[in-house]
Amino acid sequence: MDFIRLTDPAAPEFETAFALYEVSFPVHEQRTRPAQAARLSHPEYRYMLLYEGDQFQGILLYWEGPGFRYVEHFAIAPELRGGGVGARALAELCGQGIPVILEIDPPVDEISVRRQHFYERCGFSKNPFPHVHPPYRKGFRGHPLVVMSAPGALTQETYDRFAGYLQNAVMSDCVFPALSPRSGHRIARRWCPVGPVTEAILALLCAVGAAALLWLLFGWLVRPASVHNLWIVIPGRGNGNLLEAALRQLAWLRRAGLFRGEAVIWDAGLTPEGRELALRLALRWSWVTCCPSGALEEWLGQ
Repeated sequence: MDFIRLTDPAAPEFETAFALYEVSFPVHEQRTRPAQAARLSHPEYRYMLLYEGDQFQGILLYWEGPGFRYVEHFAIAPELRGGGVGARALAELCGQGIPVILEIDPPVDEISVRRQHFYERCGFSKNPFPHVHPPYRKGFRGHPLVVMSAPGALTQETYDRFAGYLQNAVMSDCVFPALSPRSGHRIARRWCPVGPVTEAILALLCAVGAAALLWLLFGWLVRPASVHNLWIVIPGRGNGNLLEAALRQLAWLRRAGLFRGEAVIWDAGLTPEGRELALRLALRWSWVTCCPSGALEEWLGQ
């Protein structure tokens, strides 16, 4: 199998490759055509066409990151799927002595479970870190994904390095205002000023969990404020046994129309089991997202 790097969007091969790209991924996981064309010239981006002789077989789009390769998109021509082409391409990529990282949809149905098993057969391991991929296009939110890596699972330090690279390099051309969870209008994220009293309340929240969260929210609801897009940061520690109770209280407030904001689970020392729980909670409620350890300051600054 030959890997042929494409750098010129005017090349005729780009038409064939982009057509496969469009039919292989949902629109919220795709760059627009102009954005994809502009990305071809990035020095760390590898837009690889897979060929066997003269036969076009697929695309393998990856990044040469700091100490790893990140596979952003990977697709085999529909008529060749199931014939071992994808496994051979991954074997060649992973056989060059550089760790490889990729993302898959959470394994919640038959197709996503089969996809996870395919990558496991190719030598990839599932990682426990809560992970949300930033949006590619205006009007979309980030989507939770599962990080897989070969050979073996990632350390926390390597995952943090990957998450930073994804945000600051791979997705640097896709920085958009966030969506309002109720109105659908695009607005910037805005944060309430944090003073000593609020810091004390948040410290109490971490200690007593859901009851303190409920008290805090009602306190904010009766206070006049100009902030219309409120984000609640919930620190997760240990096995995360307080997270679900806190989010259920928020869900009750949302159903009652008393809270219209969103919640962020911040990894402040979660165990692997706690990270797995946080990811499941983010998948259960669309208004919940996850923030990796060490990335809170960067997340708040978006």
